[in-house]
Amino acid sequence: MKYINIKIYILLACICCLSLSSCYDDMESYETANENTQATSQYTDSVDSPEIGVMFLREAQCRVIDTREHKYQYQFNLHIDDYAGYMSVPHNFESRIASSFAFSDEFASGPKTSFTWVAQQTVPVMNSAKKMNIEPIGAISSIIFSYAAHQFSNVHGPFPYKDFRALKERHPLNYDKLSDIYTWTFEVLDSAILVLQKYQQYPDAEMDLLIEQTDMVSGVTGASSIVTQWLKLANSLRLRMAMNIVKVENYTYNGMTAQQIAEDAVSKGVLQKGDPTFGIRPATVTEAINHPLFKISKSWLDTRLNASMENILRRTQNPMLERWFNKNLGNLRNVNKKTALAKGEKHIGIRSGIYLRDRSYDQDYKLFSDLSDYLMKEVIAWFKVEEVLFLQAEGALRGWNMGGSAENFYDEAIRESFDKNGQSPDDYEQYMAFRGMGDITVSDEDKANAIYKDYYDPDNDIPRWDGYYMLNNRYGGLDTNPYVSASTEAGNKELQLEKIITQKWIALFPMSLVAWTDYRRTGYPKLLPACDFAYVDADGTIYGDEINWSTGETVRKGLYIRRMPYNTGGDSNIKSEIAATALDALGEGAKQLPDKQGTRLWWDIDKSNF
Repeated sequence: MKYINIKIYILLACICCLSLSSCYDDMESYETANENTQATSQYTDSVDSPEIGVMFLREAQCRVIDTREHKYQYQFNLHIDDYAGYMSVPHNFESRIASSFAFSDEFASGPKTSFTWVAQQTVPVMNSAKKMNIEPIGAISSIIFSYAAHQFSNVHGPFPYKDFRALKERHPLNYDKLSDIYTWTFEVLDSAILVLQKYQQYPDAEMDLLIEQTDMVSGVTGASSIVTQWLKLANSLRLRMAMNIVKVENYTYNGMTAQQIAEDAVSKGVLQKGDPTFGIRPATVTEAINHPLFKISKSWLDTRLNASMENILRRTQNPMLERWFNKNLGNLRNVNKKTALAKGEKHIGIRSGIYLRDRSYDQDYKLFSDLSDYLMKEVIAWFKVEEVLFLQAEGALRGWNMGGSAENFYDEAIRESFDKNGQSPDDYEQYMAFRGMGDITVSDEDKANAIYKDYYDPDNDIPRWDGYYMLNNRYGGLDTNPYVSASTEAGNKELQLEKIITQKWIALFPMSLVAWTDYRRTGYPKLLPACDFAYVDADGTIYGDEINWSTGETVRKGLYIRRMPYNTGGDSNIKSEIAATALDALGEGAKQLPDKQGTRLWWDIDKSNF
């Protein structure tokens, strides 16, 4: 085999990755602004050379989690970041979004567009790999496609998987059930794993070079190590998917239950302690000098710390509040024009669902906390080792064979997060020793700081709420918090799951789609109640918790946003195909379900965790 001119093709790929320079003030429509940035695979179902395959896959890796700021903004930041409780929008984008739960068809275009780009880059390589005798590259392409497809399905639910796989361009497209999409994704991942395992036995020098030129996300060097990491990624994705469907009854793939799929993934090798984060390093691509969220926050003033992230970091006394975020950016006056905070006085977050004003106002939520410089070079993560460890902790809690105890995986996941964020062993021990915000050892000042206060608009304050009294940070054995439970924590699976998911939610930041998915399937962490505007401006199918504000007790749980409705762009063809097949697919073929925010996905089942 002779692979020549690889560097030339990679240079062309980097040119394809260049983003359009722009800022909020002249932001165009998402689709229009990007129609010239797609690589030449847009209308191609195969590639003619390995070099072209390398170019396509390098482009695809830049699009799974889009490295360009505007595209990342539409893919995650304008909606999913808020649903997860991580970040929130501070203004109304020229009256295009009334509040953070209001559905905007324009803003919802990002997930679909990004997946379309990934499909256009990966499918031709998948189709051509065997013909060109580059099956290991085809396997990597299959893993990229599978990761992106699974990610996309967690946003809207059913989508035209087979039609995307065939690069079908003409409407109508047929929407496939999520249960089928899961089965097909497991099949594709298993096939890719077999190919890479075989290649490990019979490596080839020229193929090694091609693998090294293709990979942008493993975080390691050398073809042998790269292949090992891609195998770990594929199995880690299988583990994530298996946990997503833990509440689905009677689902099997090749005769395996979710538990057996998870156990098989762990036995074959998942990401483990000491492995690098799987994802794009900003310095490796010309279009992403920094993590895209950093510019959205620092330069464009388009995103700010969410109140749930601020409050949970306070309630756990987590040092990442100082590490990841800045204090208020200026002297803040409230709605009554009275000084509420001096510049740099406090970390403050925006409560979901606030009434959003025009960006031109000089005094309001733009002065709330933005990202710190520490996150400037954050890896644009596909998978963190911490996530795998927390998945293993949850699996072990459920009685699955994960290769260790739930408590050990939990402890190691938090330690991994602390290590990667520059925290000392003493910081870790101090954090793990914290006994919970309801403990008698916590100062009155710390307790007061853990009560959410909106320094701009006091109407959004939450003076009493039963979610304020967090569990302690250690997995078990510190039964000192009178606000948690009269029973001991040890052996209480629900309390232990809450700890696992809460600490996982912190460690995964800013991976908002994974965090939102965990919240939907488990109900954790306990996010701050959204403002009433969040539901008034939504599509009418979601509603807030019913809370007795005099006692802080949650009387009745609400229905939090479960999915994003499909993006149609006003296209009648898309609307017709959604009506024809998507509504049936949402109901798994048994009944039609509406294309609404409150519609639960196949794996999002309203029943207890245990």
